[in-house]
Amino acid sequence: MKIKVVNQRLYLEPPETAEGTREYLRAEFSFSEEWDGMTKTAFFRGADGCISKRLPIDCRYNT
Repeated sequence: MKIKVVNQRLYLEPPETAEGTREYLRAEFSFSEEWDGMTKTAFFRGADGCISKRLPIDCRYNT
């Protein structure tokens, strides 16, 4: 799943999944320049609860 954050908007590109697969989803984040130097944390929720992951500071995309 690709997640693009532009200013204050979130854009999702749905993943291609296959029936019967588990624990195979990957999240890829990109941020606009507004987010440079900011600490970014993603929260994931599943059957076992919620976990947080700090994202690398260099998550960016080129416009």
